[in-house]
Amino acid sequence: MGTYEEKLLVSKEAVKILRKEEPRRVGLGSGTTMEVFVRELSRDPISRKINFVASSRAIRVIAKRLGLSVEDEEGFEPVDMTFDGADEVDDQLNLLKGGGGFLTRERILADSSEKYIILVDHTKVVRQLCTGKPLPVEVVRFGVLNTAKKISRLTNGRVTLRRRSEGVFVTENGNYILDVLLEPLNDPMETYNRLKLTSGVVEVGLFCHLADLVLIGEGKSVKSLSPTRSSPIERV
Repeated sequence: MGTYEEKLLVSKEAVKILRKEEPRRVGLGSGTTMEVFVRELSRDPISRKINFVASSRAIRVIAKRLGLSVEDEEGFEPVDMTFDGADEVDDQLNLLKGGGGFLTRERILADSSEKYIILVDHTKVVRQLCTGKPLPVEVVRFGVLNTAKKISRLTNGRVTLRRRSEGVFVTENGNYILDVLLEPLNDPMETYNRLKLTSGVVEVGLFCHLADLVLIGEGKSVKSLSPTRSSPIERV
């Protein structure tokens, strides 16, 4: 079974959670898994009873096109639960985020939510974060080269300014993304704290101790993990 089918499986499981808990306000993260989730959710009547907060314009457009009620991004109230994806998930349920460039908005939603639920396919599960992907860091444009040098010194990592075919990638907040290539992280929280205190840094793509539940698509089944469960994630 491919990753799309696994994303669809975890999306169906997430919809079951919504039916059971009947929240009033739900946050929507970003990325391809969220696109699958929003499309699956729109087919269920429960979606018409919920107000949604989208972390990106792309998800907002898809949700509204499918008939979901999406609140204004500047004035939303605390959220009952947020569903989001991740670029990597380690065996302590820490997350690597920011591959799509929406890490700051996703952080705000996560911090504003009573429950933060992560949907991933099996390829996102790793022993340690930054095993296969760089660490995204959102930074202000002013002094970006100096900020990049400071981050490189702090982390011993190779720092590159994220670009797209049309030029430098700009986040929906008007900032830049620095991608930091690192050795796999032994202590992601310590790395987060050091980088977050660096002037020029807006947000760091390490979401530590935030996930209340992680749903992992594995073939034809879904594995459900929370911080209180003792069963580890199958490591790769």
